[in-house]
Amino acid sequence: MIEAVKIRTALACDDIRIEENGKLIVIGLINPILELNDEQASSRRSALRLNFLLSIDVKKKGNHELAFRLHGLKTPHGQSVKLEVDFSEAAKNIPFPIGPLILPLMEDERGFELQQHLGDRWRTIATWRFSESYKAK
Repeated sequence: MIEAVKIRTALACDDIRIEENGKLIVIGLINPILELNDEQASSRRSALRLNFLLSIDVKKKGNHELAFRLHGLKTPHGQSVKLEVDFSEAAKNIPFPIGPLILPLMEDERGFELQQHLGDRWRTIATWRFSESYKAK
């Protein structure tokens, strides 16, 4: 089966804003190894609210269903999103924002990953790790 939409890369961030002219503004880009100090952990109230900027290749124009899920490395809990997107043309390296997605933080969580649903399986797009396991307050 040929993927109609292929994910090249994914960046995690706090927020993505779209200007009137279509330009994207990425706010709070998250390093692949994320430091959660005590202040950050308590302010997040045991959940992360994340947005993702994907770089995608659209191999075939038209209407495509895309599904993504965000979950912890230790636990399968997280959030899924399903999108119906009509691409007017096939193109490479298209910026594609998704989110926000909420990730509940469980005690001793080590990080999280974003996955794409392909056929009957989930494929990992990218993984982020915490510098230390999450400790609940």
